[in-house]
Amino acid sequence: MSYNLKSESEVKEYINNLGIEYRFGCYSEKKPEVCHLLADFLESIKKDYEKAAKVYKNNCDEYKYGKSCLKYGTYSLLGRGSKKSDFKVAYDYFEKGCNLEEPDSCLNQGLLLITKNDRPEPKQDIAKGMELLEKACSGKNANACYYLSGMYIVGVKNEALVEPNTKVKPDEFLIHKNMKKSF
Repeated sequence: MSYNLKSESEVKEYINNLGIEYRFGCYSEKKPEVCHLLADFLESIKKDYEKAAKVYKNNCDEYKYGKSCLKYGTYSLLGRGSKKSDFKVAYDYFEKGCNLEEPDSCLNQGLLLITKNDRPEPKQDIAKGMELLEKACSGKNANACYYLSGMYIVGVKNEALVEPNTKVKPDEFLIHKNMKKSF
């Protein structure tokens, strides 16, 4: 059936049928790609973030779909579809996505590790964060390559060597300045 997308009633019918197709593909045919599309539909068209979060989470856990792990991790980080943000859950789902070769998940997991924070988990781990950024960069994530190049250009000082509440600057670098690696 063809739709006249200039008619408001036909657009509504088309969108309603799209939701039905996605539900069938996800719940009956159990296709991970379609489950992800269903969650995107719930998020963007229906604005039902709680249901979208459940579908993303289930698609990640049950079908091992990396893009859904990324989306659920992002939801957890922002507190979307739930009462509050949870960095630990976000980190865990970014890790699942990264293990499923989703470069954006590797980027987010790495950024959580390299940023200075007062959170109980995940703790700052610059070396592991760099590995994750390198994996994301190798997976063609331009943002990861950008962050890595910046870290190589300026270096990353070892803050752990400095006593708290002092004005002393650390002399040792965790990541030494290396212009060759930055490009």
